[in-house]
Amino acid sequence: MSFTEFWNLYPRKVSRKMAEKAWCRLNTIEQQQAIETLPVHIKYWDQLGTAKEYIPHATTWLNQARYEDEIEMPQPKQQPQTTVAWWASESLIIAKGRDVNLMPRPGESIHEFKGRVADKLRAAA
Repeated sequence: MSFTEFWNLYPRKVSRKMAEKAWCRLNTIEQQQAIETLPVHIKYWDQLGTAKEYIPHATTWLNQARYEDEIEMPQPKQQPQTTVAWWASESLIIAKGRDVNLMPRPGESIHEFKGRVADKLRAAA
C-alpha cells in the first residue's frame, strides 16, 4: 500500500505534495483503511452525480479521516406506479368482471358487460 496507489485511485488530483504529507502521517492501518474504503466513496460520489469541484481534496479527505465516514448509498428513485382504470381496455373489463364473479353473456357487447360490472361494483360499495 503506497501513496501512489491511493493517488491513482483518488478522483480529484489537487495538491499532490500536501496529500502525500497527510498520507505519511497515517499509520499503516489507517492507510489500508483509506485504500479499502476509497472505492465506496467514489461510487457514492458517482451515484450522487457529485461534480469534481465538490469532491474534497485528497489532503482534506485524509486529514479529516473521511475514510472512517459511514456511507449510505442513495436509493434509486422509484418510478411512480401508474394505475390503469379497469374500464380502460376490453381485457381489463373482463378481468374486473371475473373479480366480481361476472362473465360476458353470449352476444353481449363489451359496453353492456362494462355496465353490468359497474352496476355490481356500485351495489357492493
